[in-house]
Amino acid sequence: MPGLRGQLVTGYREGVPPYVYVGDISGPDGFRKRDALNAGVLGPQYNPLEIGDKANDAGFRVKDVTTPKGVDIERMANRREMLRLLDRWHRETDAKVARLEEIDGYYQKAYALVSSPAVKKAFQLDEEPAALRDAYGRTMFGQSCLLARRLVQAGVRYVTVGMPGWDTHTNNFEDLKNKLLPVLDMAYSALLDDVHNTGLIDSTLVICMGEFGRTPKINAEAGRDHWPATQVFAMGGGGIRTGLVIGDTNERSEYPTERPISVQDFCATVYHALGIPPDTEYPSTEGRPTKLLADGVPVSELI
Repeated sequence: MPGLRGQLVTGYREGVPPYVYVGDISGPDGFRKRDALNAGVLGPQYNPLEIGDKANDAGFRVKDVTTPKGVDIERMANRREMLRLLDRWHRETDAKVARLEEIDGYYQKAYALVSSPAVKKAFQLDEEPAALRDAYGRTMFGQSCLLARRLVQAGVRYVTVGMPGWDTHTNNFEDLKNKLLPVLDMAYSALLDDVHNTGLIDSTLVICMGEFGRTPKINAEAGRDHWPATQVFAMGGGGIRTGLVIGDTNERSEYPTERPISVQDFCATVYHALGIPPDTEYPSTEGRPTKLLADGVPVSELI
């Protein structure tokens, strides 16, 4: 859910992080999900703030954002001053000044995050009307989508909401019907309505997608396996044209037969909607120039 189309200001602003991930990263495939969140050659400083999957819990609070019990802002400021004095002592005795300065940058961001009124307010889901929370669904995914909208309003520029359970190698049909699709349909439709009603739709691109498609054939355990040849994604807001179905597959959804769209084309479309030139280059952590996108063109029908 990328927000604030056309604004190329990067980094933290008033303690608000630029990128947040809401959702589960535990379980046997947690390492793969974490890899997908890794900023790679750009360096770990561009990784998202991970919130977890507790948005639907009573008394939901974000770890390390809400100050510990009994520690107010003044006491936290005193602790920070003590940390500053200790850091100065280390600088005077350690030759690795550059590394210490880098660590300092992380401390400053962490302090700004904890002390930012905008960040703390964004995480207070109980401020929302009960009827709106019900519309999203009182589920992890539903309340995480509502949290995503609040984070975008607070100035977060990119929010990813993860929903586990779609790797349906077994029991595909029952899980889709009873567990997955009702939750997704309720939360996704409520999110689209909400960004319309709050006036965010023109500046916020909402994307619903997975990693890949599922096999057209059912396996021996009533499941579907991985299928990279075809998949679908839905996009709305952010100046994207809506009400269109682009491309087609054969009758079994095995392969595209009309207007195939590559992953690079999809990425180029997202960057275009956000006002980011796809040919932008960034230096890697080793100083090598790295293109944001090697190839691909925006999907013209959506522009």
